[in-house]
Amino acid sequence: MATGSQFNLVLGGGGLKGLAHVGVFRALEERGLAPEVVVGCSIGSLIAAAWASGMSVREMEDRALAIKR
Repeated sequence: MATGSQFNLVLGGGGLKGLAHVGVFRALEERGLAPEVVVGCSIGSLIAAAWASGMSVREMEDRALAIKR
């Protein structure tokens, strides 16, 4: 994917496995990429909402690591 290209991101569900979506945002950030639109269902919608609200990837990672079963 070329830097500067426009794209949308769709995040699915999957319970706690959906926290892997935070890693997607980390990888995008490292490459200087940001989606135009982010949508999701279940845990994906929570991660999308966190990103859309301006939460940093680092904060999302910290919160994900704090989750205890």
